Amino acid sequence: TVTGVQTCALPIWALSAIVDKAIELAQEAARSGWIVFKKVGNVIERKFSAEALVDSEEKYRTIFNSFTDLYFKTDKLGYVIAVSPSVEKLSGYSTDETIGKNVTEFYFDSHESKMLMDQLRSFKSINDYEIRLKNKDGKKVFVSANIKVILDSNGKTVHTEGVLRDITLRKKSEVELKLAKDAAEKANSAKSEFLANM
Repeated sequence: TVTGVQTCALPIWALSAIVDKAIELAQEAARSGWIVFKKVGNVIERKFSAEALVDSEEKYRTIFNSFTDLYFKTDKLGYVIAVSPSVEKLSGYSTDETIGKNVTEFYFDSHESKMLMDQLRSFKSINDYEIRLKNKDGKKVFVSANIKVILDSNGKTVHTEGVLRDITLRKKSEVELKLAKDAAEKANSAKSEFLANM
């Protein structure tokens, strides 16, 4: 429920019938003044607005809770004020352990953190920016970051929000592919040298 408003479990057709009847009664009562009709209309409008808000909040909560990437929001000083439940899968930290901490506590390398902050100060947003974080066990987690600084009408930072995608497996595959390529090149070079000495 929305504060001060109870939701109704009736189907739409039943609500429509109730609204129609309320309008009919209000029109009959209009003889004593149009204000009655206006008040009933306002109550009905508020009822539908409240139900639409509840539906919207439910949809948002469902999407937010099923998000596989990590959504976060920080205040202007970098303290986490919102984070999706997917933070636990990516970092091992729960939402409660994350909220209230400064984002700098989660970077694996302070130099990388400074570079990212410099980029955000200069450009106000970054896309597909690779950076290493550390999980609860202190291990590296590679992420691709899309972050935006939200400004007020005076150009001052209000908050920062972004999405992080875990690319650790992709980075591991890239390293393994490079090692395999290097090994193949060495083997090919050794073979060529062997054949040249025959």
